[in-house]
Amino acid sequence: MIGNGDQGAKGKGYKPVNKYGANFDIGTATTPETIWSHGGVFPFLDTGVSVDVVSSSINDTLLGTGAQQIKITYYLTDNTEAVEIIDMNGTTPVPLSDDYKISTRIKVESTGVLNTNDGEINIVDRATGLIVYQSVETGEGQTLSAVQICPKGKKGLIKKHKVNFAKAQSPAGSADMRFNIRAANGSITTKHPTVISTTKTEDEYIYEIGGIEMEEGDIAYWQCLSVSANATPILARFDVEFTDV
Repeated sequence: MIGNGDQGAKGKGYKPVNKYGANFDIGTATTPETIWSHGGVFPFLDTGVSVDVVSSSINDTLLGTGAQQIKITYYLTDNTEAVEIIDMNGTTPVPLSDDYKISTRIKVESTGVLNTNDGEINIVDRATGLIVYQSVETGEGQTLSAVQICPKGKKGLIKKHKVNFAKAQSPAGSADMRFNIRAANGSITTKHPTVISTTKTEDEYIYEIGGIEMEEGDIAYWQCLSVSANATPILARFDVEFTDV
């Protein structure tokens, strides 16, 4: 819990965010891939679209055995943060927003006897239902997504980032990783390149002085450029501090 004294020392509107993501199956022919549990390249948007929430299981419904309600944190075209609790309706889409730009977190709020989500819960485009913008994998209970936007009226400072290579194989495998910032205008810059492998399983950097700065609308994320073997799982995280501009 952050007390008033801590908030004043850190800055007005101080809010720390700890991001962590996983991509459990990166292949040699599918890179680049973002580190989020749905896999593939994260579908960034510059302006909001209409989206729905849907599960792959009929048990994820308000009176079902799986996920009954979920809490979604998402952002509008102008980067305003919105938080909603949605009643699930199984494989039937539930409208979320007509102005959806990105979601950084989905969490299962209430469940039936299974105590978690029975199917994969996705935010999808309303037009076709085929584009997945954010995902909760079956049984995980929340997003595993190393992607975070800087909200409206905020500035961010990334203080730590870490990535793990989690595949045992012979000969040794490797993964070429990038920690990136995607600016509000869509421009992407590499902030930290690294190669991890079965002989160097992780890369971690803590900024004792300063950090990676974020402006409103900037998106920080981990990306894998290439792997030496199929079915490579990567875990990634970063810590960012937001304060009012």
